[in-house]
Amino acid sequence: MKVDRPLVIICSALVSGLVSAYYLAMNNELLLVVQILTILLSVFFIVLFYRRSSKLMVISWLLIFLIGIIYLGSIELTWQNEPLGEILGERVEIEGRVVEVEKTHQGMRYLLSDLQVIDFDLSSQQKVLLFDWTDAEEKLNYGDLVRIETELELAPRKRNPGGFSYRDYLKRNGIYALGHLNSTSQIKQIGRRVNFFLKQIFNLRGQINQLLDDYFSTPNNYILQALLLGNKSLLPPEVENDFREVGLSHLLVISGFHIGLLSYIIYFICKKLKLSERIIFILNLLVLSSYLLLTGWQLPALRAVILISLILWGKLLKRRVDIYNLLAGVALIILVINPWSLFTVSFQLSFGAVIAISYLTPLISIKLPFCSKVNNLLAASIAAQIGLLPILVYYFNQISIISVLANLLLTPLITVVLWLGLLFLIVVFIWSAGGIVIASIIEGLLDLSQLLVRLLIDNLWTTVSIARPALITIIIYYLLIYYLIKHLKSDSFSISQFRNKRKLIISLSLLLILIFQFGFNNQQHLKIIFFDVGQGDAIYLSLPTGQRVLVDTGEEGVEIKQYLRSRGIRSLDSILISHFHWDHAGGMKPLIKNFAIDQVLYPPNIKKSELEVKVREKLERNRIEHNQLVAGDDIKIWPLEIEVLGPTFPLLEESAANNNSLVLKAIYDQFNLLLTGDIEKEAEKRLLKQGFDLESLVLKVAHHGSISSSIEEFIKQVNPELAVIQVGDNNYGHPHPTVIERFKQRGIKLLRNDQNGAVIMTTDGQQYSYQTFLD
Repeated sequence: MKVDRPLVIICSALVSGLVSAYYLAMNNELLLVVQILTILLSVFFIVLFYRRSSKLMVISWLLIFLIGIIYLGSIELTWQNEPLGEILGERVEIEGRVVEVEKTHQGMRYLLSDLQVIDFDLSSQQKVLLFDWTDAEEKLNYGDLVRIETELELAPRKRNPGGFSYRDYLKRNGIYALGHLNSTSQIKQIGRRVNFFLKQIFNLRGQINQLLDDYFSTPNNYILQALLLGNKSLLPPEVENDFREVGLSHLLVISGFHIGLLSYIIYFICKKLKLSERIIFILNLLVLSSYLLLTGWQLPALRAVILISLILWGKLLKRRVDIYNLLAGVALIILVINPWSLFTVSFQLSFGAVIAISYLTPLISIKLPFCSKVNNLLAASIAAQIGLLPILVYYFNQISIISVLANLLLTPLITVVLWLGLLFLIVVFIWSAGGIVIASIIEGLLDLSQLLVRLLIDNLWTTVSIARPALITIIIYYLLIYYLIKHLKSDSFSISQFRNKRKLIISLSLLLILIFQFGFNNQQHLKIIFFDVGQGDAIYLSLPTGQRVLVDTGEEGVEIKQYLRSRGIRSLDSILISHFHWDHAGGMKPLIKNFAIDQVLYPPNIKKSELEVKVREKLERNRIEHNQLVAGDDIKIWPLEIEVLGPTFPLLEESAANNNSLVLKAIYDQFNLLLTGDIEKEAEKRLLKQGFDLESLVLKVAHHGSISSSIEEFIKQVNPELAVIQVGDNNYGHPHPTVIERFKQRGIKLLRNDQNGAVIMTTDGQQYSYQTFLD
């Protein structure tokens, strides 16, 4: 049976298998079952093949599907049984080869491979990422054989809802563990083993970086490193954030845009020289492959190089090019090399953009009123936005609403910068004065680009925050887009037919928009999240009425910001600061910047800290209502009531900032939660003496479980069923073993952020339940 796009069918089967393996809890028994099924199905396939059965296509698809499960499942089990896992956390000596070197704002990073663990008789082909915190003048280079003394550790995993898993990110790039160098005595070069061609590539990369630093001012040198070499490690965060906000972040990675431009330059020069198609193909393959290595083998660039090479090969063979079949072939090549690529943002954005542009651009372009070139540029930008919308929302929780305008203004400008950048690299090696002239022009264009970006951000509404969509929402979105385009492209399509169905289309569109914007908000209970913010406090309360209260922000507020954005939340009704220490209120600045806040409440203190002064000044500048709270105050946010039990005048002078923390009792029908900030035994004794009703089902343990807090009388009076300690890695001995023992002796369930990750609790006011994020 003839199939129009066989590679699309094969790719869909492999992708389905990889996705299934990703979500299955793979173990040896399950893998064995799948392998047996594959063998049986293979026998069945052979029988049907000789009978020329019409079911052969279905069986083929199922076979590839099962092979996908086996492939990724085997890799996952190998990863779980990695020998390096036996030495995690131990001080060991490791020999390895440097395969990648990167300079960052924090220091040098080295990627090691071909690992041998001394004294443990262990070897591994996995990679280790090594952070060099020393100021050693002698830096390592590609190919160096080294012996290091360090403790390997797994990268941090996702510890909060809406958070990011650095461990999964590294895993998808083949990096198993992290190591740290704090002293030059920890590392010794013992030899060198290099690939001659790769050595020349890396040396050229280093020379280009040096030239860009010498001829361009900051940050233009770093922008050019990103544009020409795909190196964003030194790119200032504010520049990257600005480009992302206006929808231009794709220009700062080596993608199809860059590879296509370089291929066009080669093709243009070859045509002028009247070279044959075969020579053009060979030159493209050599130059693009070298450029791919020069830019670090990035996935979008790899996709573009393979795709362009296949298109030129097809043209050489005079074969009809089917873009979707070719894309499927490219995807198959990449997934065979690294199946984890499927689950990376770069893979999904790269392939999603090409598919969307290929499918939608022709239809959109003919509807636009400008000249063909402007129409194509606008149509491609609109098509990419439509096609990538769910992916962008899923990963970044926001979309740029001025992306089309920004691309129209900046893409031609950046294209000229790329042309001139390549010209600069050629000219500067042979004529320094000419390089200076070209560099000055590029500087002006880059300054203009950044100015335009800032003008767009300062004068226009740039982004819309949207909650992370569910998988079913994404499927509905793409089905609706396919339905609309299919009818618009149909030869038999007529306006009258469209009018007959327009009510359905409009209804579906509105429903989808509502789902994207608001989701299915079926919250009937009070939800409480004790965020894992390391050594700090941050508690979030979400009411069934839609109101949101935050008690403390942690040191940076990153975890809270990520969570709120992942839920499409743009405002907070109240922020209560227990006291102005960095681990409780340091995250106020980013929250004020990124969210609308109705009011901020905090305690009085004997002496204002520098942090308190800065926060209050920022609240004034942003016209956010703020007031002090003391014992006896009452905050009513129906159906929640928050009683303020502390501090009380006169304020305590012993450990003033801690002991004068806000002490809050949140009451939700029959459910009570006691939040104690960082109060110590002096404040606890005062609360006991004043006769407050402290009894609560859940207690937030004071001062991260310090020995200076949680006296036995206080715990007895509160009498909680559950206690939560907000604590992370620290040098203070928190939580103290004596404090932990006090809770255990009373049979109180104890949860800790450092061991359990975020604690998520829900209650209907009568009963409550909880789950810990890492479990």
